[in-house]
Amino acid sequence: MFRAAVEMYRATGYGVYGDIINAYLKDNADKDYEERIALDGAIVYMSSTRNTNVTYCTKLMEHYMSRTEDKSNSANASRYLVESGDREESVLLRNLVELVIVDYIISNQEYATIEKNYLHYFCGRNPRSEICSELSHNPDAYAEFIVLLYKLSLSKEGE
Repeated sequence: MFRAAVEMYRATGYGVYGDIINAYLKDNADKDYEERIALDGAIVYMSSTRNTNVTYCTKLMEHYMSRTEDKSNSANASRYLVESGDREESVLLRNLVELVIVDYIISNQEYATIEKNYLHYFCGRNPRSEICSELSHNPDAYAEFIVLLYKLSLSKEGE
């Protein structure tokens, strides 16, 4: 319901959706968002052009950046320079998407390097030395992967 309310609030600006969002965030703004739907809702809320609750956005961002920092530290310590080479490809891809979002917000060179390492992992620098098969069978994951490749190609043009 939180994600739906966030999308409707972003689209319409109606206060009834803002009330649902604020009621949810009152108890959950500092919780760990492991489920994708709640995490996506938080990201959309933080990036909305509508009036948002600064206190909740600050809590969400602090928690989100802490998650990303933990993943960054794990990636730096990993053999393949990703969070963990024994995780499922879909989890690694989702972690990469989160990293790209935070990198977009704070523009950090360390995160940009880790993003490139994730892409190297997906393109063959992994235990199986192949493009992750899940990407070829999952249209959503493949689309996210292509968007990330495009983003990195644009950032290279600017260097």
